[in-house]
Amino acid sequence: MNSVEIIFIFSNIINTYVIFRLMHLFAGERKYSKNIEIISYLAYYLVSAVCFYLIHIPIIMLIGNLILFFAISFNYSATGKERILAVVSIYCILFIIEMLVAAITGYIHFPMNSQVEYTSVMGLVTNQILGLVVVNFLRVRKKQKIVSIPAVYWFCIVIIPLFSLYFLVTILDVGNLNKINTIILISFLLVINFSILFLYDFIVNIMSERTSNLLLEQQNKYYARQIDIMEAAMKLNNFIQHDLNNHLISVESYLRMQDISSALEYIGKMKKYNGGTEEIYSKTGNSVIDSILNLKLHEATIDDIQVELKVQIPEQLGIDSFDLTIILCNLLDNAIEATQKLNSEKEINISLIYDRRRLIISVENTYAGKLKMKKEQLFTSKEDEYSHGIGLKNVGMVVEKYKGTVDISYDNAWFKIYVMLYI
Repeated sequence: MNSVEIIFIFSNIINTYVIFRLMHLFAGERKYSKNIEIISYLAYYLVSAVCFYLIHIPIIMLIGNLILFFAISFNYSATGKERILAVVSIYCILFIIEMLVAAITGYIHFPMNSQVEYTSVMGLVTNQILGLVVVNFLRVRKKQKIVSIPAVYWFCIVIIPLFSLYFLVTILDVGNLNKINTIILISFLLVINFSILFLYDFIVNIMSERTSNLLLEQQNKYYARQIDIMEAAMKLNNFIQHDLNNHLISVESYLRMQDISSALEYIGKMKKYNGGTEEIYSKTGNSVIDSILNLKLHEATIDDIQVELKVQIPEQLGIDSFDLTIILCNLLDNAIEATQKLNSEKEINISLIYDRRRLIISVENTYAGKLKMKKEQLFTSKEDEYSHGIGLKNVGMVVEKYKGTVDISYDNAWFKIYVMLYI
C-alpha cells in the first residue's frame, strides 16, 4: 500500500464527515434512527474506498457518487425538490473544489472515459481541509421557514449547478486550457455555485416574508371580527340586563289579561332583536382559533350552510399561530368553497380535539363530487395562490414540521380531511 492509498483512507473519513455535515445543513432533520444514519455513512465510506482502489474512470466515479449522495439523502426529511437541490448543490461544490485543487497541483486533463489516477498527497489533504472550511462557511445559513417556492424558480436554481458541472467535465475531458486559465475557470464556477445558494436563501426569505405578511393581515382581520362579535354580544347583554325587568313586566301584564297573542308577539320581538346579533360559535379562550372559527362559520351560515362544530381544546396550545392559521384557514376555506357550489345539502362538520399532546383537526363537507387532486395530493387551481390564501401544499409542510399526518378520504357526497399534529 503506497502513501497515496494510506492518505486516502484517512482523508476519506474527513470527506464522509463533510458530507454528513452538509446533508444536515441542506436536507433537513434526520428521518430515521441515528444507527441507520451511521450505517449509511459507513456504507458510503466503504463503497467510495472500494471505487477509489478499483475504478479509476472519472465518469463512473462521478455518476456513482451522485447515486450514493441520493441514497444518503433519504436519511432526512427533505421533500423531493429539496432533496434534489441538496444533492446537486453539495456534490457540485465538493466536485468543483476537488477539481480546483487538482488543477493547482498540476492535473488539468481528466479524460472522462479513460483510466486516470490522482497521486497527489498534497491534493488529497488540501481537498479535505477545504471541505471543512466550506462546512464552517455554510453553517451560518439560517434555517429556512416552511415555504413553497414556485417550480420555475426551483428549476433555475437547480439547472445552473448542473450546467456548471457539465461545463467543467467537458473542459477537463478536452484538456485544451493551460493551468492558469483552468484554475480561473474553476474558481469562477465555484463562485457561481456559492452565489446560487445565497440566491436561493434570498428567494426563500422573500417568499417567507410575503407569506408572513399575508397571514398577519388575515389574523388581524380575524381578530377585528372577533372584537366586533364580542362587542355586539356585550351590548346585547347590557341591553337585556338594563331592560329585562321592564320586558318581564310587559309580558306579565299581557298574561294577566290573558292576551296570549300579544305576549307571544312581544316575546317574538325580543327574540328577533336577539337574533340580529351575530352568533359566537367558538368560545375556547384561544384567540386564534376563536377568531378564525367565528369569522369562517359566520360566512358559512350566510350561504345557508349547516355547520356542526365540536371544539375541545385548552386556551394555550403549543403551536405557532402562524402554522395554526395556515391549517385552519385553508381547510375551512376549501370546505366552504366546495359547499357553496351545491344547491342543497350544504353541510360542514368541524372538529378540533386536543388529547395527550395531539391536536386532531377534522373537516368534513358535502361537495359536488369533482375533486382537484393530482397524484394523491390536493392542489389549488387559483391563478394567484398567494393573493387567495396559502395553498394546501403549505398545510402539508406544516404537518410535516410537527411530525404529524394528513388523511384524506371521500365518496360521491362527502369529502373528509383529518390532520393530526404532535405538539
